[in-house]
Amino acid sequence: MVFLFMAQARGPLLAALALLALFAPALAAIDPAGGFGGGPIAGTVTITVIDEMTGNPVPGAYCQVGPSPGLPFAGNGARTNASGVAVFSHPALAGAQTVTAGKEGYACFTVFGIDAREMVLPIREQGAAIERPIYQGDISGFNIVWNDGIVDLALVWRTFFVRELVSFASDLLGGDFERFAPTVGENFPLVGLQPVPGSVYMPWQIELGLIPLSRKPYFIYVEDQTVTDIGAVYAKMPLMTLLDELGSDRPDLLALLAAFDVQKYAIEQGIFVNGSGTKNLSLTIGEGAPLRIRVENTAPDMDVLCVAIADLDRLSGYGRLMPCGFAGTPGGTPAVLGLSTLGSGAPGNPNYLAGALQTDTLEGLASTAVFDRRGLVAGDTAQATGYLEVPTPLLAGDRFTWTSVANAPAGLFPTVHRAALTLVTTVPDTAEWAEEGDTLDIPTPLWTFLLGAEDTSFALPCLGTELPSPIIDPAATPDLDRLDWSVTGIRLGLAPGFDYDEWNLVDLGLSGTHLASNTEKFVAPPESPLVSVAEEGGRRGANALGFPNPNPFRSRTTIRFDHASAGERARLDVFDLAGRRVRTLFDGTGGGEQQAMWDGTDDRGRDLPPGLYLLRLRTEEGAHTRKVLKTR
Repeated sequence: MVFLFMAQARGPLLAALALLALFAPALAAIDPAGGFGGGPIAGTVTITVIDEMTGNPVPGAYCQVGPSPGLPFAGNGARTNASGVAVFSHPALAGAQTVTAGKEGYACFTVFGIDAREMVLPIREQGAAIERPIYQGDISGFNIVWNDGIVDLALVWRTFFVRELVSFASDLLGGDFERFAPTVGENFPLVGLQPVPGSVYMPWQIELGLIPLSRKPYFIYVEDQTVTDIGAVYAKMPLMTLLDELGSDRPDLLALLAAFDVQKYAIEQGIFVNGSGTKNLSLTIGEGAPLRIRVENTAPDMDVLCVAIADLDRLSGYGRLMPCGFAGTPGGTPAVLGLSTLGSGAPGNPNYLAGALQTDTLEGLASTAVFDRRGLVAGDTAQATGYLEVPTPLLAGDRFTWTSVANAPAGLFPTVHRAALTLVTTVPDTAEWAEEGDTLDIPTPLWTFLLGAEDTSFALPCLGTELPSPIIDPAATPDLDRLDWSVTGIRLGLAPGFDYDEWNLVDLGLSGTHLASNTEKFVAPPESPLVSVAEEGGRRGANALGFPNPNPFRSRTTIRFDHASAGERARLDVFDLAGRRVRTLFDGTGGGEQQAMWDGTDDRGRDLPPGLYLLRLRTEEGAHTRKVLKTR
């Protein structure tokens, strides 16, 4: 039924429609804070550590200047004082440095190659949450016709500012609405209790003969003790499109975007938030003339998702922002698309930002985006014709590397890079609306990294014994865990004089015009600091687990593996990219070279879908991992 769209992954339809996420996939899920400055390092560095969620100073945080204890000088690590400040003074302190901050119960933050005497470093408390007020209300002004095969719905959100673009976008692209709208349970005919993002509003209507559809009032989070605006986009969508696409395992977001027919808008301005409250909305703003966007030079294996965002203050993106128009097209073919704008009844005379996101149609992990931020008006044509290259993240021994995002023929180069390591734990979904076998992925941030324009690799700093490493080996935990590491190249096209040693993290949202990102998932990387590795005379490196042959494979592949000594216990498992063990190929003892065959089925003999899988060999001396690709 139509209600399925509310139950799948927090709403893939809404993730597609809310394409604020043009700068999002690997950037922080909260507003960026912190910065650097004060001139080149000349004997002294002052570090202030703040809580990334609240901006408050963090006393007792551990700071280290240098890649490891004792480099570049003895005593290069210290705890912050009650004001969250640590000061380092030494004659050896000169030139660009690697600087790290962290604390027990927090993720670490490292900036590489920074030559600034004053630094404010944000660290994020793991598992932290902030209580936020909730606004709710009803919406009037729909044009409903019963049993016309059309579903009427509205998407509701507060207006935001460009400095929040990074965070607002991050959650929307992933379909995660928990940051700006609570998930509520709603009872529907035929399908019963279903999870619904509170930002979805469906007025009472009748379809399929006598079946009533309704989902109200809306619920959204707002920021306390602020003045905010609440807006809504009303659209019609064919019921059968929802049934066809959202009943599938992989909904076609382009089909959903094409079917999302914007009708009207609502905006309530100047709401002073003092705790939770109620605000009803009225759909009184018509749809304006379209803003066009020219899409070129896209990849054929990508979907291209486009968005128009209205600036209600006509400040070319620096005023109050509201998404208003959406479109999509397959990659590989030039296109000019129309995006809805605010028409009669709109406050003031807004201008617009517009952008396009290319996203991987297979896994949704790779993306590249461009945003035209010239202060466009209805009738203009935005340009989405040049993109950064999507990076390919790799793990080479103990170095995290990636291919360059520079697009030299187009004259596009990154300004900064951001990388992140995250522990992802898969647990059963125990919500009252969950079905048997449903799971949730719970991310725990472990480490964030900032790097310069030319960087394409890094090694983890060594923090010694003063601060336990935040990195966790998933194989050593009792839960179903995996590690994700993501890398993002960002071009700050609105900051032509950018100085890596003198900037604020909020510049990512204020000045960003291009972004390219990718994520690598793994259970246990080979030859990395995350796994205990025996020294000379111990295990024989990655050769202990041979390459699958053939790879890719269609019906079966053979894996050779080696025991270090007779009688040693070993286990060879197959994992999917969600970190779930799907097949055990060997579990026993022995010695010398052995082999196992995998026919692409799970432990119950069921055929597994085509895709990338991980082979993991665990012995008493450590773990080894290889990738294998199953084709149709």
